[in-house]
Amino acid sequence: MKETYCEWCGSVLLENGRCPIEDCVQNVILDALADAEGEHTTEDTKDTKDETSTNA
Repeated sequence: MKETYCEWCGSVLLENGRCPIEDCVQNVILDALADAEGEHTTEDTKDTKDETSTNA
């Protein structure tokens, strides 16, 4: 497996793409993206429910 390095601190990234340094910017960015994706998915589900209730 080819080692991938963190662009912020230079550490070898873990298999899941996270940096082993807990407070590294890489991990903060990944967490923010995951939170935003979760919010986006929740909004899509809510919009779908609203559309089905208004069409009934």
